[in-house]
Amino acid sequence: MSIDRAAQQARVYVSYSRKDFAVVEQSQSALEAAGFEVWRDHDIITGGVDWRVSLGRILETSDVVVHVVSPASAASDVVTWEIQAARELGKRIVRFAMTEGGDPNSLSIALVSELNSLG
Repeated sequence: MSIDRAAQQARVYVSYSRKDFAVVEQSQSALEAAGFEVWRDHDIITGGVDWRVSLGRILETSDVVVHVVSPASAASDVVTWEIQAARELGKRIVRFAMTEGGDPNSLSIALVSELNSLG
């Protein structure tokens, strides 16, 4: 995967369902290897902190929001809130559909390619 100069500075927030954690974790590794700074709720929310406040701050400073679309994320109130907050902030949202039994490597490669093209 090639590294685009603009991508080296891009801050990406990944919105996903925790049920898709394993695939998203692999995709995060691919994005980081391509030079993106990647954030997920798992990385930034600590106990005793209002998650909406923490996520709101991260969304404000993100350049792009990746919305991992799956049956689980479609049913998630938190993912719905994250995407709505990103829209209200005027953030670019990149959607990636995750199919059951789909290849995580294919998702990662497509995601890096798509984000590199945004530069």
